[in-house]
Amino acid sequence: AGGSALKGESALEAAKRELLEETGLHAHSWEEVNTEITHNTIYKSFACITKCSKSSVLLQQGETSDFCWLNREDILSFFDSKWCIPAQKRRLSKYLGIKLTV
Repeated sequence: AGGSALKGESALEAAKRELLEETGLHAHSWEEVNTEITHNTIYKSFACITKCSKSSVLLQQGETSDFCWLNREDILSFFDSKWCIPAQKRRLSKYLGIKLTV
């Protein structure tokens, strides 16, 4: 899930709100895993733990089209697929202990 923070909202508050809006999920544990600053944007990435099943995901109509549920090994394959946005790989690689090749 992803999106923008609302005025007055912290990055973590925005991440929790976006997760709930886009997937219907609540998480009980959050860890900030990356901050990336570009010329006009600050990106914050979080890892979270949830105790729900895949079948409980409720995609936000008109906003979220699909999801995938990956374990650590499957993330490595996902990173090399056409479905991975390069910025996702860059933002999560350090957290996952992956060295990027240029």
